[in-house]
Amino acid sequence: MGMMFRNSKNFGPFRINTSSGGVGGSTRVGPMRITQRADGRQSVTIRTPIRGLNFTKTFGSKRR
Repeated sequence: MGMMFRNSKNFGPFRINTSSGGVGGSTRVGPMRITQRADGRQSVTIRTPIRGLNFTKTFGSKRR
């Protein structure tokens, strides 16, 4: 069993995420969140008015 590290800090609409896999970030634009992940992929998440229902689309391929 390995150890994991994860932390995030918010700066207004921006969020910086750090983990053992690298550094990522995201920003909010209205009901959308645009994310650059630590593994190099990007994703867009759209919130809906229904609590707990979100749509996410991920772009790019995972680094090896």
